[in-house]
Amino acid sequence: MISTLKAIFQGRKKLFEGLDIARTAHPVINLNMDFCASENYDQFAQNLPREIERGLAEAVYEYDE
Repeated sequence: MISTLKAIFQGRKKLFEGLDIARTAHPVINLNMDFCASENYDQFAQNLPREIERGLAEAVYEYDE
């Protein structure tokens, strides 16, 4: 379901041709939250900015701490 929502917001109209859901593209930031299972808060706090930076880069945005 998440990948469907991502495709909708990316404006991949060909996938939704003839449906009301087809619309213009919007930036989509996809975060993989697997790192949330970190051993402790410090590890989580270290991983979160990296994952945000990766997600923003994938959506062609820059991360500025």
